[in-house]
Amino acid sequence: MNYTKEKWQCGSFNDEPFARSCLSIYGEDGRRIAEVSREGFMRLEEAGANADLISAAVNGCISVNPDNPQGVADSIKDMYEALREIKQIVSGCAFEEKVTEQIIAGKCFLALSKAEGK
Repeated sequence: MNYTKEKWQCGSFNDEPFARSCLSIYGEDGRRIAEVSREGFMRLEEAGANADLISAAVNGCISVNPDNPQGVADSIKDMYEALREIKQIVSGCAFEEKVTEQIIAGKCFLALSKAEGK
């Protein structure tokens, strides 16, 4: 998978004011990676928040698995659901049953495998 393998940041790399029509997302070297359009008269604050969200999501996924951040993004819902199920299983459980431990471990391994692209 080819993507810009560096920290993404929102803003103007050279301290110029943002263009009125879009906000840019840059790599650490100053190359523009993407733009968030303000078409339809989106408020600058909203467009900035959208660009910040994109940068934060990409940077978070890269920090978990730099070789396959898309795998992390694709697995977020599964990991969240697995953790919710594990929370329900663990609540009030004394861990005396081996089956319960196997179920918990299985859900963790499945979610992690998806995040790791396996």
